[in-house]
Amino acid sequence: MESANNRYFETVGLDRRSVAYINELSHYIGERAARYVSRHDLEYPQPILVRLRPAATVDFEGDHRLRMGERSTVLLDLRWGADLNLERTCYLLCKALLVQYTVYNFGPGRAPTMRAWPIAALATDAYLGLRPAETLRVQQDLRGETMFSARSIFRLKAADGDAPCASAYWLVQSLRGLSPDGHSMRRFFKQGLSGIDVAEPLAIQLKKDTPRGPGIELEAWWASQRKAILARPVERFESMAASREWIEAVADLSSAELSAESDPINLRTLRKHKESEAVRELIAARHEILRLRIARCNPAFFNAAQSLGALFEAFLDGEPSHRYVHALVGYLRDIEDAKAMESAIGLKLSGE
Repeated sequence: MESANNRYFETVGLDRRSVAYINELSHYIGERAARYVSRHDLEYPQPILVRLRPAATVDFEGDHRLRMGERSTVLLDLRWGADLNLERTCYLLCKALLVQYTVYNFGPGRAPTMRAWPIAALATDAYLGLRPAETLRVQQDLRGETMFSARSIFRLKAADGDAPCASAYWLVQSLRGLSPDGHSMRRFFKQGLSGIDVAEPLAIQLKKDTPRGPGIELEAWWASQRKAILARPVERFESMAASREWIEAVADLSSAELSAESDPINLRTLRKHKESEAVRELIAARHEILRLRIARCNPAFFNAAQSLGALFEAFLDGEPSHRYVHALVGYLRDIEDAKAMESAIGLKLSGE
């Protein structure tokens, strides 16, 4: 049995590469969730246990089973196979994470009343972070979905079914616009997880006049938001800062959970660990995450992302030392060039 863990999840399974992949993906999910709720509140005494179950060993219906274990820990069993695609996997990991959040922050009694829309919104956000080209499809899904009222979306409990993903996602994006720092969105998101129907508190807030205009009824506000979303051009690339932070995080191997490896691991020392199966699986998982998300990368940092991928491939393919060093130099050059471009554009925009 193979295992890997991060600050949010512990993954176990028979296939080392699958375990490493889910470990990287689940860590990404946890970091994405920290945009919506406090990171401190996501740090549980025990991580969520994810078990990758081959079809032959499954003793439950459907593609997953989510249940409570001892000491209010969450256990997620996945029917591991080709039918479990990336979008669905993101959803199930988000569901487990937010159930655990509710249990630890509001008590086990709140889990049956937590609302479904925060799960759908976070899962869609996490998926689009990896597959930005799907943003247009999710935008069009909003057009194709029944005109769900804001009240019906806020009312649905997770125990009673899944919220419509496109409507939940775009509704949360609309909540972001209620305050410049996103405070209102995070407050309502947290209340939804605690089991509160936020329709009335939101309706009261919307009715108040603001410097931007007079108050508005809840459903009229949601209808106007839907209209604006459907008319909005889709941004296919993230900001330069976001791409830089993401690439540097993928390249940073210092936080890797590799207790068997005594020497520090970074890109310069990585080749020394070419015989380590654990390190090879880690790099393979990082390479897969890089491949999934590179389409979202800002054009200024695209070459750096490609160079990092080429460096990981040189390691995985067992290239000779001089070729690995050549790939490393290429990545370091490209990331520094991209950061210099980012700095120069920032200075230009600021008028300096």
